[in-house]
Amino acid sequence: MTDDGLEDYRSAAEQARLNTYSQGDTFISTLLETGGHPLIERLLKNEDLLPTLSEITNPTSWLKRYAPAMNGV
Repeated sequence: MTDDGLEDYRSAAEQARLNTYSQGDTFISTLLETGGHPLIERLLKNEDLLPTLSEITNPTSWLKRYAPAMNGV
């Protein structure tokens, strides 16, 4: 791999990492706005409630899917 190719790879990997952080931040922010810290705590205590990759990019879909489990939050 050339130096330019390696730099392109590193740049793409860095961008992917930053996108992942941004998507996670958006997901958590949406949950905080919806149910506050109790909702986040419930999510983290039950691995069955963990979002799929597509739900991370669309937090509303996760909220709709798990709304019945979130009663009382």
